[in-house]
Amino acid sequence: MNREPVRTTTRPKLTLPEANRDHIQGPIDAPFFLLEYGDYECPHCGEAYPIVRAVQKQLGNRLCFAFRNFPLTNIHNKHTQIRGPCS
Repeated sequence: MNREPVRTTTRPKLTLPEANRDHIQGPIDAPFFLLEYGDYECPHCGEAYPIVRAVQKQLGNRLCFAFRNFPLTNIHNKHTQIRGPCS
């Protein structure tokens, strides 16, 4: 009897902003939070920046904005991915 192996997958879970993991602007305990998964060189992420700034201005200290680096592998070469945001 030929059996296929059972494959299990786990789904990533969205976590709240974390000071030791994310780039954060605003109080970590603010009543509202906005979490952006973005790439530092993605043009679409750059287009979102003015909108994020407008939301930050409107909500002030009631907003915790967190940026989580999520490099898009199809727009970077291998060396950029290894160096990361420190370069």
